Amino acid sequence: MSRRGLARRSDPPTAHAAAAAVDANEREAEVLEEVREHGPGTSVTLAARMDLPPWNVSPRMKPLEKKGLVYRRRVVRNPSGRWAIEWDAKEYQS
Repeated sequence: MSRRGLARRSDPPTAHAAAAAVDANEREAEVLEEVREHGPGTSVTLAARMDLPPWNVSPRMKPLEKKGLVYRRRVVRNPSGRWAIEWDAKEYQS
């Protein structure tokens, strides 16, 4: 089952069109692969490693956490100096 991206009712039509073009499950898989292959990171550092804006990564973390695929490792400072959650992949059996 494919999930589409989200847009608020108040967002402009271009935001709705962009949200409709996004496959949230595919992006979650990409983020999970990044964490598994290259180690933990905040949404900002993961996004930088993936050459994406942080708002493409940040909304994927809680769904991955709810699925039991990642966990909150610790709280660290981002390069900007803001506090952020550092995410890591849970061990899994293949």
